[in-house]
Amino acid sequence: MSTKLKPSSPLDAYRIIVQVINFEITRRTQTINFPAPTINRVDRSAPLNATATSGLDVAFTSSDPTIAAVTGGTLTLLAEGTVTITASQAGDTNNYPAPAVSHTITVLPAASSNANLASLFVNHGALDPAFNAAVTSYTVSVGNGVSSITAMTAGRRKMRQSQRMTETTKIQHLI
Repeated sequence: MSTKLKPSSPLDAYRIIVQVINFEITRRTQTINFPAPTINRVDRSAPLNATATSGLDVAFTSSDPTIAAVTGGTLTLLAEGTVTITASQAGDTNNYPAPAVSHTITVLPAASSNANLASLFVNHGALDPAFNAAVTSYTVSVGNGVSSITAMTAGRRKMRQSQRMTETTKIQHLI
């Protein structure tokens, strides 16, 4: 603050008072609401939606960018595997950092866009009827002593347990 003194005023008629006011800004705590992503297959994308109670922007990270990429608030699943997506908010002068919220996704192979089973094969048995893309149900004939059947396509290793067919295969003895 500045004041101009009038030349006709006596200088000692003005007193300068300095008052120091100390104050403290109390930072607020905040939390993040981050619903779990709803996608779980390779080649799928979805927006990530999270909000912080402070109203500040939320940042997202992927534990493995080769499995899942996060770009501009969009999650894109790139490869099979397990990945953790984390939402965080660093805080500012008025808000403490929010506790991070994470969701783990088991990324499955891309869903097939057709029912092409051209590479389906059976070891130690026969497929009936012979393969036809229009057929969706087959009978597999196997020899005595076979107690289970594992389905796989040519050129591909056995499917992991999480990728195996969900139907129970029963071996029936025909007379």
